Amino acid sequence: MNIDENTDLTEEQLTSTFQNMKHLVGSLIVITTKYTSMKFMAPLESIECGERGVLIVLNPKMTELGMANLTTINCSVVNIDDNLIMKKLNLPNLKIMSPSGPNDTEVVLKIDGLDKNFCITTQEMYNLINMNTVKFKSLFGMHCEPAVPVTNGKVCDSSYTLIYPTNILDGCTQYFGSLVILPENEKDVAKLKTVEMVFGPLYIGKTNLTRIDFLDNLKYISTLGYDVGAIKIDNNSQLSNFSFPSLKRIYSDVAYSVSFENNSQVLAYDPSFCVNLQSKLKLDGYYTPRFDTMNCEALQTAANNRPKASKTLEFVLSIVTVILSSYLAKML
Repeated sequence: MNIDENTDLTEEQLTSTFQNMKHLVGSLIVITTKYTSMKFMAPLESIECGERGVLIVLNPKMTELGMANLTTINCSVVNIDDNLIMKKLNLPNLKIMSPSGPNDTEVVLKIDGLDKNFCITTQEMYNLINMNTVKFKSLFGMHCEPAVPVTNGKVCDSSYTLIYPTNILDGCTQYFGSLVILPENEKDVAKLKTVEMVFGPLYIGKTNLTRIDFLDNLKYISTLGYDVGAIKIDNNSQLSNFSFPSLKRIYSDVAYSVSFENNSQVLAYDPSFCVNLQSKLKLDGYYTPRFDTMNCEALQTAANNRPKASKTLEFVLSIVTVILSSYLAKML
């Protein structure tokens, strides 16, 4: 289906035309129109594409999509681009996206070139990041305020910066803003076991933590609109182990989206920490994890080149250092 500048129907007439259309078989192309939204397709529940995908581009008056009943897109390409005054999607129920091509394994999603205040709701972002078939080619914007609970959870607000420690509360399933753990609030980290998603970066710095084992239910992190990576953990001298058993995916548009710097030497000497995290989150290219300025490949090479006796001695010394540091911290 093609709707362009030559379509001479009003939005009201299009609404009447599509009032009973729930399923579209074929590509959807909306380009260079005068329409303010696509609410005229509000009853639509699914799109099953051909070769050309969904293209909604170059619509100078469009402020939103407004397809509130759309749940499923079976298309290999979805491009929402160069709609210069678009401020929101309004796709609250889109939860299934799958490629249409017989040889395609992912849906390439591009959302770009929109209004400077364009935002994606927390519900929409949760739905998008939850679909492992979606590849974010480009994702412009920020998280809309106020945040709304997803999966019937409890949203807790936090600061946008990494300077102030987060007020850690009981029962939060989502944090809206940066989740920041510093010496001032590290005593409360056990309360974070209920957290499932962070709409902002996770930062742990300058603490006396020896391990990260309190984010058992954390599934997703999105730093849409932030200029820092999704996970930043630095200057925790006793930190020698970490675990994110439920973490499935992060979204970050920053190089080295996962960074561990100046923590216990154990994390840098053992490349398996980096390799396992990279594999788990399917990170590659500029987005690969970094431990003490090195990516996983460099860490592995350094470990392979280290003499066996040296490896053992360094590992033992690093463990002893962690134990002594922990003991001294308790004594003080």
